[in-house]
Amino acid sequence: MRKVALLLMSLVSILGMSSVVASAQTGNATVTIVHALPKFTADVYVDGKLALDGFKPETTTQPLQIPAGGHHVAIREVGAAPTSKPALAGTVRLDAATNYSLVAHYDAKGQPELSVYRNDLSPVPAGRCRVVVRNAATPPPVSLSVKGQADDAVFADLSSGQDDQKIVPPGKYTVRVLSASQSRGMVAPQTLNVNEGTSYLLYVIGSSPQGTLNLMVQPLRVRSAPKGVPTGNGGFAAPSGMPAWAGALGAVTAILLVGSGFMLARRPRRWTAG
Repeated sequence: MRKVALLLMSLVSILGMSSVVASAQTGNATVTIVHALPKFTADVYVDGKLALDGFKPETTTQPLQIPAGGHHVAIREVGAAPTSKPALAGTVRLDAATNYSLVAHYDAKGQPELSVYRNDLSPVPAGRCRVVVRNAATPPPVSLSVKGQADDAVFADLSSGQDDQKIVPPGKYTVRVLSASQSRGMVAPQTLNVNEGTSYLLYVIGSSPQGTLNLMVQPLRVRSAPKGVPTGNGGFAAPSGMPAWAGALGAVTAILLVGSGFMLARRPRRWTAG
């Protein structure tokens, strides 16, 4: 009888957790669209509907809430017929409760490409911020020098499509895009004011052969790690987004499992292939 009760409690707990997961999977993703195609004003269609009209080059949208799942994105020159061949098109798959940057840019061969970046929202150390560099330009490979009064950071030899990140103190920085050998500047230096608890996504965009290389910046607010360690509630608090009853039920189930382990300790164990 006790084993039946234990199994029922475990089943209810699993079903409760499954409903939480299912709920999370049917939510929205947060998406920022980055227009990194120089000299190209665009109309952006999502699932066949006009989403952005006259989207200016080298600009970004505000964060958009888009339902999780697969979506077809088509980018046409501004004013082009909705049925005309798009300059760039692709299907993207988005997970719920996830932050993305959707970037239209040139690939290594100088052709338009649509890339999806999953943004890191993990907390940064207290008193620090995150700088992420993404090379979304046509070759050659580049290096970035991020120099400030508090700290310096160098992102070396990033080929088209590659990215890298570093944790730096807040402050005022000068960003330079250099050749891979770091022997010459390829873009005019830019000033970047870095604030605590923020990620700065730096995109090298454009085409070196066409002389359109440039630098775009997308700030992304993240959490700073706490300076102290909270005591919590003895380990039984429900995780964020989970109903309180699910956490309590999980705790009860764990206690029952431990108790049943003591009761069945003397019985011989029989292993089966899982």
